Amino acid sequence: MPSPGPVVEQSALLESLLHRIGPRFSRTEPRNRARSFVHGILSGPARKNGWTLAEFAGESDPNGMQRLVTTARWDVDGVRDDLRDWVLERAGDVRDAVLIPTELGFPKKGTGSVGVHRQYNRLAGRTENVQLGLFLGVAFAGRWALVDRELYLPRAWTADPQRCRRLGVPEGVGFATRPQLARLLVERALGWPGPRAWVAAGDGYGEDSGLRSWLDRQGVRYVLATRHPGHGGPRGGEPGWTRIPTGEERGWENALLVHRTPTGTGYFHCRTRPGTPTGELVRVAGLIAAAPGRTARTCAALGLDQYQVRRYDAWYRYLTLCLVAGAYLAVR
Repeated sequence: MPSPGPVVEQSALLESLLHRIGPRFSRTEPRNRARSFVHGILSGPARKNGWTLAEFAGESDPNGMQRLVTTARWDVDGVRDDLRDWVLERAGDVRDAVLIPTELGFPKKGTGSVGVHRQYNRLAGRTENVQLGLFLGVAFAGRWALVDRELYLPRAWTADPQRCRRLGVPEGVGFATRPQLARLLVERALGWPGPRAWVAAGDGYGEDSGLRSWLDRQGVRYVLATRHPGHGGPRGGEPGWTRIPTGEERGWENALLVHRTPTGTGYFHCRTRPGTPTGELVRVAGLIAAAPGRTARTCAALGLDQYQVRRYDAWYRYLTLCLVAGAYLAVR
């Protein structure tokens, strides 16, 4: 993803995106402030918070920006759908694009923010208090955009209704595993009326049999990493990529893609249409390994980890507006 610059381009492309999401704001004040929020993120400040965004908008205090992500009334999920579809419409041949669930751990000093729990944070390289956000990345034409988001709530949170209610978690939100949240992200993207993209995922998701079975039923091409190839996988062989057919059914081919390197062997469950070149499977598999680094760079560029909110609804609002800015950076 290109980095934000010191000057925001007043381009027709950016205006088309802001115009697209405009009807999701029924009142002029939050609509204009959302535009200022996106422009502020794109202006490239080192710190991206209520104060710096308010200063960029010419406001004397952060109260307006805080209202935007807390109490102002606007359709946050509608904005999410708009930005995702806007990216897919500009992704070229969507059949070459790849949907990849990915995640970010947002470190937190205390335990007062919704969903905070202790876990190993791969980006930081240590165990700490984090909020875990799941995102849907779209890889297309050498570019990368995050187009959807879900906050992971551990069982300790969903088992405490009062705690959840206090921080704005809707009553209907229960516990969902990370693969279940990944499925939700992919399912929403597959609802786009255009051609269907590939789906790819790392072994944290690719080993989930429920996710694989669901993708099979949806008729989606996929490449899913796994540590356990099922029948043990092939032994020996030279470094490189090997495709091993594992079955055919009703116009689909299943295969195990094996990647041998001097340091180890990687496995990928693949499902695709007959005649798909092995090189195409290798291309999609390679994007899985690139996803964490691309996601981390997107986080840094957009300030995804710099929010100053604790509530469930505010988390979604802040992240969604940041992803609007990211959609523009990815496509421009």
